[in-house]
Amino acid sequence: MSFRARNLVLPGLGLFALSLVLGAAGPAPAQDATPIDLELRVIYARKEKGVVDPDCRDIQKRLPMSFGSLQIVQSESFRLEPGHPAQFELPTGRAVRLLPVSIVGSRLHVYFEMSGVMNTRLQMVSGRPVIVGGEKHEGGHLILELTPTFRALAGPAAPAPRSPKSPVVRQVNGGTADSR
Repeated sequence: MSFRARNLVLPGLGLFALSLVLGAAGPAPAQDATPIDLELRVIYARKEKGVVDPDCRDIQKRLPMSFGSLQIVQSESFRLEPGHPAQFELPTGRAVRLLPVSIVGSRLHVYFEMSGVMNTRLQMVSGRPVIVGGEKHEGGHLILELTPTFRALAGPAAPAPRSPKSPVVRQVNGGTADSR
């Protein structure tokens, strides 16, 4: 290959390789991404008998341990979009980060990170609370209840009915024939 031909071909290959790498990163998030509303409740729980906040009676039945005292110490609402992180602080000052990854069918996939304690991926259903055990705090525990609300994406579409212009395939003498 001549020097001139090499100078024309190699830069073209470099641009082609760069486009492959950028294309591998995937498409940019859609502008009309499904919004996700997230209700957060942080509950202070103690084993000792005490006051159970009336708004905590429903969660008390779903906890794997029994607590004699439950109080809501923090309540927040967030509007999230897939690919855009949200962060909040617990009463202890510890940061919690949420990153909605995607909605697949009726499930929201979220990366959940409580700095220094937990880093996991959650699958959540719209309207159904998820309980995450937090950290020890002032002789008790902080418990997080996350309730997302979002529009589930439809599954695969049913095949369209046969168009009147579609060919009809019939078997003729052991072979196939096309007729319109």
